[in-house]
Amino acid sequence: MNNKKLPHQILYELGEFICNQDTIIESKKITKLVDTLLQCKDLDRFNLTEDELPVIASAWYDMIENSCNYWDAIDLLKMVYPPKSTCLNKLPVIIGLLEKKVIYTEKRTLRNAARKKLHIEHQSPVISFSSHSLLENGVVFHRDFVKTLLDETDDIEHDGTSPYSNNKEFLNDWMVYLKKLEELSWHDYEDRQLNANIEVQTAQDLIQVIDHKNLIDSRLEITKQNFPLNELVDEYQLDENETVILVYLVKQELDGNESNSDTILKMISNDQHEHYLNRKYLNPDGRLISNGLVDKTDSSFMMIRGNSYRLMPDVMRRIITNSPLNDSERMDLFLRGNNLFDLKDVNQSFDSLILAEELKKTIKVSLKTFNLKTTKVLKNWQLFGEDNKLNRQQNLLILLHGEPGTGKTFAAGAIANSLGKKILTSNAALIQSKWVGDSEKNIRRLFIQYEKISRMMNNPPILLINEADQLFSTRFSSTKSSVDVMHNSMQNLLLEGLETFNGLLIATTNHISSFDKAYSRRFHLKLELPLPGIQERRKLWDLHLPKSIPGADDIDISELASLYNLTGGQISIIVKNAVTQAAVRTGKKRKLEMSDLYKFCEIEQNTMFDRTISDIGFAVS
Repeated sequence: MNNKKLPHQILYELGEFICNQDTIIESKKITKLVDTLLQCKDLDRFNLTEDELPVIASAWYDMIENSCNYWDAIDLLKMVYPPKSTCLNKLPVIIGLLEKKVIYTEKRTLRNAARKKLHIEHQSPVISFSSHSLLENGVVFHRDFVKTLLDETDDIEHDGTSPYSNNKEFLNDWMVYLKKLEELSWHDYEDRQLNANIEVQTAQDLIQVIDHKNLIDSRLEITKQNFPLNELVDEYQLDENETVILVYLVKQELDGNESNSDTILKMISNDQHEHYLNRKYLNPDGRLISNGLVDKTDSSFMMIRGNSYRLMPDVMRRIITNSPLNDSERMDLFLRGNNLFDLKDVNQSFDSLILAEELKKTIKVSLKTFNLKTTKVLKNWQLFGEDNKLNRQQNLLILLHGEPGTGKTFAAGAIANSLGKKILTSNAALIQSKWVGDSEKNIRRLFIQYEKISRMMNNPPILLINEADQLFSTRFSSTKSSVDVMHNSMQNLLLEGLETFNGLLIATTNHISSFDKAYSRRFHLKLELPLPGIQERRKLWDLHLPKSIPGADDIDISELASLYNLTGGQISIIVKNAVTQAAVRTGKKRKLEMSDLYKFCEIEQNTMFDRTISDIGFAVS
């Protein structure tokens, strides 16, 4: 049979001995009981001292024997140190017990202290206790201390002595911390000012915040595993406030709630002054947004104060599952519900691009300037001026113009394929709106959203704007109507967007003459894709007539190239029509014949819209 006494029994015995004596005398009994309690492992977490144990024991005995559970600080000390003058000098013992959460009082003081931290790195506030406050307010046993004595510690929070076993456990602690921090932010700044006695609920909320953050830090310090959140913090050099914002947005996303700037700023600020300064964390050039971790939403379902923010989906997935999205998954999420872009896979190649070799060479050389290694060489040559910034030329804007069917879109595909990129397309039909002001909004969204997807992806797509002449048109020198003003406003937004564009953009047009002259200097490369000559037409016929078509071997492509002055786009249409006509025949006649191609060449040539054939050439600027 185990006769070993439990901590609460030893404490009661010590209290009984003290409370039944007239004065405290040196005694082997007291010394033995105190030593026994000091060696009790169940009480290790409270780090009790020889001076504190007699006070605790006296209160414990009084509570059990006399059903007293509330004491004035002086009355409690008087059980151990009868002279009141001595009791006043012993008030720091009570303060020590309050700080160790052995006892509890309703009034606390909010002060600065460097030895503890909340979520703000500078001048972090902590709860402290003052002697004068103890003369006005009583104390009780802290519930966690009582539960420890009675061996009911299952629902007491970790004391920080055990490491995290997995990411889920770590994030759960963070979710609890964020909930406590959010509850604290409901109190007005004035109610939690430094060096002031604060109300019990505010004090409780603040203590819980401090204690839980210290719990996370202490457990993390002894955890060998590195969790996804910490990897993100290290990777982007995030400070404590940015980390809080990041995890708070995780919590809000999981709870299905909106996250507005005013709520976020109040959580990471101690007063109005910090509230103002902390706006920097939600600026576009702040680390969270500029690195593509957080996104400012375009609109909010509810009318709430401040702008709304959300965590980027791939960051959310990385923090929770440690499995970041790949580029394809990021793009799918980006395009979901997006009405400004279409995504195109490309299979064109420069080998299949039927174009004068000098033109192809010019394009390939220009693409090399988009390469970081080439940019470094140009930087060393001081091409970028006095500031010589390396990222100044990490963009390339190309304008491809020429007659319809000359291969502008095909060339864009070949460029994308050579760089291993996909193409994100947009055009005037997707951008222009009949509603006043919507077109301007769409232009802003065009550049803002492309910038967002570029930040999200390891290999951003090329932005292709087809039929660019419908957007990049000449501005009016004088405005006579609101429509003219709106048109000029759109052009100014487009010019500004191209000026600050970061990435690779290709615009195509059949009508370069309608462009405003201000666009000329915005494009690094302006290429005219001319009508194909006879040699190029032979290659185009050969390209569009695969040998898998029955009868293709008997087609005289040289004759077709000589007879008809057609573009690649037209030849493609003609072949499809002719092959379809051959396919509907039966028996031995089901094969392509020259007569099929003659027929549709004549139809195409006789129904062509009027056009001006330009000289072969190109312009580079």
